[in-house]
Amino acid sequence: MNPLPRKRRLRREESEASALLKFFDHVTWEGQIRFADVDAIGIVNYEIYLQLADEALLTWWQRLPLGYRASPGDIGVITASMSACWVEPVRDRTVVQVSLRPGRVGSSSFEVFCLMRAVDSNRPCFVGRFVHVHVRRGRLREIPSRAKSRMKSSALKDAELSELLNTLEIYVNRIPGQPKTPRVSRRKASRQT
Repeated sequence: MNPLPRKRRLRREESEASALLKFFDHVTWEGQIRFADVDAIGIVNYEIYLQLADEALLTWWQRLPLGYRASPGDIGVITASMSACWVEPVRDRTVVQVSLRPGRVGSSSFEVFCLMRAVDSNRPCFVGRFVHVHVRRGRLREIPSRAKSRMKSSALKDAELSELLNTLEIYVNRIPGQPKTPRVSRRKASRQT
């Protein structure tokens, strides 16, 4: 077997991982995978990734100037939609870091991008996009203005958001077993119209 294609593939994967990591400049939450988090094969169950993302969200949300104390029983946020991709398996006792970065911020909803990786790796093990709504006492509420301005100050700018979404699409399409997104070249598209 020729090792050159494998080296090229590894370089490409490292390049794509670096392209993703540049959008997530700080760690929001860090924790260790427990024995109860893994299945019989010894890798993390998919639902655990979502629980870890929730832990990171709670930590991030509590740091914002909300005007009230967010707690797990009354966080004030409901997940309206999500899309996620499990990229690499994570095993028992691995320390993972979760980084969150806001995308678009509206009056009562906001988008958050999540990247999770093992501490000893530069490759993500999980990437996700979540849309949350702010709810208090069972009703949709506007995000407190100080919290909203802090979220907007760290949010991805339009160009960054576009680049991140393109990078995520490319990254996810390279994962074996993931459905491929059909691509139409501009030349083909212009001929069809």
